[in-house]
Amino acid sequence: MKKISSDNSIGLVAPQLQFPDHRIQYSCRRFPTFWNVLTEMTGLSRIFHRSRFLNGWKMGDFDHALERDVDQPAGAALMVKKDLLKRLGGLDERFPMFFSDVDLCKRIKAIGKRIVFCSDAVITHKGGSTVLGRRPALIASSHLSLIRYFLKHHRGIMDVIPNLLITFLLLFGIPFRIIGNLIFPRRQIKRQTL
Repeated sequence: MKKISSDNSIGLVAPQLQFPDHRIQYSCRRFPTFWNVLTEMTGLSRIFHRSRFLNGWKMGDFDHALERDVDQPAGAALMVKKDLLKRLGGLDERFPMFFSDVDLCKRIKAIGKRIVFCSDAVITHKGGSTVLGRRPALIASSHLSLIRYFLKHHRGIMDVIPNLLITFLLLFGIPFRIIGNLIFPRRQIKRQTL
């Protein structure tokens, strides 16, 4: 982790996350796109989980045993230079639970800094314990935060119609995800470990 202090081009460093049984968690993602939301909501990203085209957002094609620059590692463990975090105004409080890490990484990349995933630094992370018992409310929070993310970072004239479509799909999908989670709670927990 010395890299972050010695290399001025690096703005954020993240370790490899592992479950308590030492399985690697797929914790790195690319920045979400309109296409990614569509493949997630249609289930194509889960069916073709190793495809960069259909599961590009969650990086099913990336070997998490390799060190490399990434767009966005999971917010469970991030190391950011203090002066950079202060310069960026910290985490955006409009993202109460989800996508604050994605937004921060997007802003770090926007000023030309690198984000490095360090596979040789390992942290044990249980994964999913934050949402236990609060899943329905946090599903809604996740959808609303993703809408906020798109509205904040995709503000061009060509983004108006895709933003409206994504907003509609995400709002429409909230009750279906909550109902699905209530009917199949074990499936949801199992999916987190894939």
